[in-house]
Amino acid sequence: MKQAIKSVDQRKDEILADAVLRELEITITHRITDSWRTYRASFVACDEGKQFICTTKPKPKQDVPAVIPPIGAALGVTFRLGHKKCMFSTTREPVPLECDQNSFAIAWPDHLQHLQRRAYKRVSPPAGVVVSVQFWRVSLPASEDRKKREVYYGELEDISAGGMRVDAAHTAAIDAGQSCECLFVPRPGEAPIILDAILRYKEDAGHDRASLGFQFVGLETSFEGREMLARLARVVSDYQNHRNRR
Repeated sequence: MKQAIKSVDQRKDEILADAVLRELEITITHRITDSWRTYRASFVACDEGKQFICTTKPKPKQDVPAVIPPIGAALGVTFRLGHKKCMFSTTREPVPLECDQNSFAIAWPDHLQHLQRRAYKRVSPPAGVVVSVQFWRVSLPASEDRKKREVYYGELEDISAGGMRVDAAHTAAIDAGQSCECLFVPRPGEAPIILDAILRYKEDAGHDRASLGFQFVGLETSFEGREMLARLARVVSDYQNHRNRR
C-alpha cells in the first residue's frame, strides 16, 4: 500500500455530484471543546456552481446529546463508494435559498481523497510482537483535576484504520463514551502514533482486565489527520502481509 490515501481531485466534482444525486449516506465529524461528535446524514442537493452541498440535518451516531456545529465550524465528511471510503474537509455554511431551510449546508470541498476499505479490516500484531498502548481521558468530569489525568496501560489486540482493541488492567474509572487520546509505537524504532479516540465498548476479560474498543475520530478533518490515517493504513497493511507470509 505505497500510497494509502489517494487524491481523486481530477474527478472530484463528478464523484461528488453523483454521490449527491444518489443521496448517499455520510458521516460528519466535528470537534467540540475536548471531545468529538459524529453524526449521520445524507446528501440532498448541490448547486450548479459547485459552491455548496445540502444535507439532511445531522443526527448523532451514538446515544449522546446533539451539538450541531455552528456556522463556520470545521468538519470532516466521509462516505462509502464501492470498495473505497471517500473523505474531505469542509465547513458549515448558511443554508442557501436553493435549499430547504430545514437542511444543513456545507461548503463544496477543495480536495477529495479515498482509502481502500480493506484498511478498515481488523488485524492483530505479528505473532510474538507485543505493542504497548498508553491512553488517557481528555473529557473529564468537572470534579476531576485535569492536571492529574491518569494514564492507563495496555497491549494492542487488533487494529484497523478505524480503531483498535486494547487489553488493559485497572480500568474501573473509565467508561464507554469517553473521549481519550491513545499513544503507541506500531513497530520498534518508529515514531509514536498519537490519536484522538472514543471508547465505544468495554468488555470484562477477567482478573481485573478489560478489552477496550476505541474508535479513532477526527482524522478526516485536516491534512495532518489524513496523513496520520495514511500511516495507520500502512501499519494495517504491514500486519496483514506479515500474517499472510506466516
